[in-house]
Amino acid sequence: MRPFIRHITCACLLGLIGIPQSSADEVQAADESRAIIVNHPRKIERPPQVFRGAILPAGEPSPALKHRIYPTRFELQPGNSVPYYYRAILGFTAFPEQTHTDFYALMDELHEKPLSTYAELKAREKFDKFAFGNLLGDLEKATTRETTNWDWQLNQVTGFESIAFRLEEIQQARGLARILTVRASIYASEGDFEAALRDIKMMLKLARDVAEPPILINELVGVAISSMAIYDLKEFILQTDCPNLYWALAALPDPMIDMREAMEHEAGLIDMMFPMLANPESTDHTPEEWARLHREACKVAFQLEEEVSDPLQNHLFATALAMRGYPMANRELLKSGMDPQKLQGMSVGQTVAVYQKRVSRHMYDEVFKWEYLPYPDSRPRGNESEARLIREGWLGPGLRREAIPMAAVLLPAVRQARRAQYRLQSNIRGLMALEAIRMHAAENGGALPKTLDEITVVPVPINPMNNKPFDYRWDGNEAVLIIENDPNIPSVWWEIRLTTR
Repeated sequence: MRPFIRHITCACLLGLIGIPQSSADEVQAADESRAIIVNHPRKIERPPQVFRGAILPAGEPSPALKHRIYPTRFELQPGNSVPYYYRAILGFTAFPEQTHTDFYALMDELHEKPLSTYAELKAREKFDKFAFGNLLGDLEKATTRETTNWDWQLNQVTGFESIAFRLEEIQQARGLARILTVRASIYASEGDFEAALRDIKMMLKLARDVAEPPILINELVGVAISSMAIYDLKEFILQTDCPNLYWALAALPDPMIDMREAMEHEAGLIDMMFPMLANPESTDHTPEEWARLHREACKVAFQLEEEVSDPLQNHLFATALAMRGYPMANRELLKSGMDPQKLQGMSVGQTVAVYQKRVSRHMYDEVFKWEYLPYPDSRPRGNESEARLIREGWLGPGLRREAIPMAAVLLPAVRQARRAQYRLQSNIRGLMALEAIRMHAAENGGALPKTLDEITVVPVPINPMNNKPFDYRWDGNEAVLIIENDPNIPSVWWEIRLTTR
């Protein structure tokens, strides 16, 4: 079986990591009493998820930080969390396949029902039969440790292995989160919010620990696990007598998952994958060695597209790319001002390598430079930059202006990762706005505010996706809060319709 491919551009990635969409473990479609999909005046590719709740006004807890959903440093114990995570993962994978099947069937069943029906469904009894106690004990130890060091030493990995590095444990971590999300919901249905929030705290610490290595797939799995926890909190607020969590949400790390270091790692990944790009202008290789490095680079590029790399096919692939790439590289390097005599003294392989290095750097910089800006600024300018690269022939189908298909294969989907980070932050801030509404209602005899400007008891956060206030309005007898991730991309966003009890 081919190793699990960790790079974000792999075709299977979205399905594997569960970027927050209407996936089975994050945002299960609810029955009509919980989520009714309605028409919305804005033109979008996917309708919003609509949630109705007769919420209970809830004032600020006393003390204000009574409820925590992320551990403080003083709660953490000395030691590395990773050995305990491995013990929990081994415990989870050791269960028979039928146990996994039965558990996921229970998870699907419960996510389709309101929390008020869990007792009738005997959710607690069904969950306890799985005997996850030892596994959850190891997971609790893992999420209360001071350090997380996976010690993969990925900087030592080169070539195709750079993106074919096995990360099965990160995928299995999502299974651990699923156990926690089911148990937390059962606790909430029983009114035991201290236990429910303890499981949410474990989920969010697990998410951060999974995202500790600066690798995009780790960050995205961290986003997915965090999104499961935030979705659960929304359900607790809308369906139960959950205490107010405004300050608990405010105390979360900001951002919850930070993609910047991982994106910088991805920008350097192309040099790790293709050793021929390591300082090609100043590296002294024989023509034969440059030819070998060129064949190796073509082999990696070939593997990005194919399940198996046949040696003969790869040789033909490398030859064809050299025949096409060398004249283009020679021409473009002359146009850039390179000394003709220096260029004439370079072998075919070095000429292609120098050109490809410059091309890759240009393409990455033109896309990545915008990611250092706040998302409302980076999104439109990054889109413009990407569109310009397509118009100018740097990106798009075919080889275009690259000598070897490298950046054009690896680059386009990377920007999606930062969108996932901000979608998560938007949902967190949106729940803070919801809790501000509940806090206002508690201060005003149960009356919901007519506008968010009426709320003075705490600041109402703005949406980090656009740096604007969340959309809030009255629609008949209901207040409507829109937690919109990004109107310009197809993504799930929430329309929460509120009344008070």
